[in-house]
Amino acid sequence: MIIKEDKSTFENYLKDASNYTGSADVLYIPESIEELKELIQKIISEKKKITIQGSRTGLTGSAVSTEGVICSTELLTHCSINKDEKTAWVGPGLKYFELEQELKNLNLFFPPNPTETTSSIGGNLGANASGSRTFKYGATRNWVEEIKIILPNGNDFHLKRGEIFAENNILKFLEYQIEFEDIYMPEIKHSAGYYLRDGMDLIDLFIGSEGTLGVIYDIKLKLLQRPSELLGLIIYFADKDELFNFLEDVRDKSILNFNSKNEISARLIEYFDKNSLNILRKYYNQVPENVHSAIWIEQEIEENQDDFIEKWYEIIQKYTRLADSTWTAIDDKQHIEFAKFRHKLPEEVYENLSSKNIQKIGTDTAVKSVYFKDYYDYLYNELDSLGLDYIVFGHIGNSHLHANVFYKNENEMKLAKDFYMSLIKKTISLGGTVSAEHGIGKIKKPYLKEMYGEKLNTMIKIKQILDPNLLFGNGNLF
Repeated sequence: MIIKEDKSTFENYLKDASNYTGSADVLYIPESIEELKELIQKIISEKKKITIQGSRTGLTGSAVSTEGVICSTELLTHCSINKDEKTAWVGPGLKYFELEQELKNLNLFFPPNPTETTSSIGGNLGANASGSRTFKYGATRNWVEEIKIILPNGNDFHLKRGEIFAENNILKFLEYQIEFEDIYMPEIKHSAGYYLRDGMDLIDLFIGSEGTLGVIYDIKLKLLQRPSELLGLIIYFADKDELFNFLEDVRDKSILNFNSKNEISARLIEYFDKNSLNILRKYYNQVPENVHSAIWIEQEIEENQDDFIEKWYEIIQKYTRLADSTWTAIDDKQHIEFAKFRHKLPEEVYENLSSKNIQKIGTDTAVKSVYFKDYYDYLYNELDSLGLDYIVFGHIGNSHLHANVFYKNENEMKLAKDFYMSLIKKTISLGGTVSAEHGIGKIKKPYLKEMYGEKLNTMIKIKQILDPNLLFGNGNLF
């Protein structure tokens, strides 16, 4: 067990990627599951507040301690892959890129790919994280088969998907009987608060609970065979009409052809607005001047790559005047370059935050696709009225965008926060979610309250039943 009590030796553990900062009395870094279990029993017996950390790549302050102790799982990185079964048992501290390296050697992959490749698998479960491939494959929750968790009463609990379900809005397990009211769960990409639905699988309560209901220390993941070939395209558009006409056609075709190996079926549909492209043009001369937006597409291919390229170019030429500027990726090196292209934007945002020592004002809202045009127009009308610098990018296939607003002083910060709340209210009015992939943590608690109102008490009661001393994930969600 590594123990650090001098705060000057663990300052990096007191903030996350949003630049949200906190405090703690001591940092513990268990070097084995046995040490983790001993530590958790000790913390419970002493009734100390505890915050579980992975890689601290989160954007909501969820992994940031405000008091008590920190437990970092960074050394719990075991990984055991069953190639035939297409599953893997992994430790919570294993980073996503480390898992990917292991899987690539076995021609497998983990479908929900978080944008931040250095994020930990435990952190991904905590926030029910997702990424660009969520359009086709869904979020982390869809790919978790089993978990081993230490509950706040000290019980070691091994939970398998398909074992325990809610009946008549009641979850029964161990000595617990948890009754919950009906609460709105948007049928979209969603990671805001506890997952609660009659008939739900108990394992889904813990996925996305942001460290507030115990410590997950072992995780069984489902995997898929890596596709034999992959086509990537970055397509540019001259105006909004071109963008939306293309988006709607490709999204509809992809959903219709979900299981087809021979038709248009994108696994990701990612968006870059004009301001994002202006930043990227500094690093990539492939970005043309005077464009409205761009979309990045990936299509899994089993055979006849040339046929698929031809099908895609027919659609591209139908909808955009900038078809000749389309950037194509067909080999690993080119696909890695596309991923870097996408990841350069959050890197730029983080560098901006760090250099100015400010907190991130970045949205994580999503709506149903039927309401996306309304949402999109409202978003840009509000942003343009601010008079502040901004960029927008994200998962347009899921009707989920990240607007990042930059401010230079307190007055501009207020404007940015007012914009965020106005977007939250608009999103809720459209039946959307206040957090599609990053969770709530500490920063977004007002938005969770805005979304659920008094219904939030249903979640709070569950927290009180499982963690009556309120020791775990102090300050998260509520």
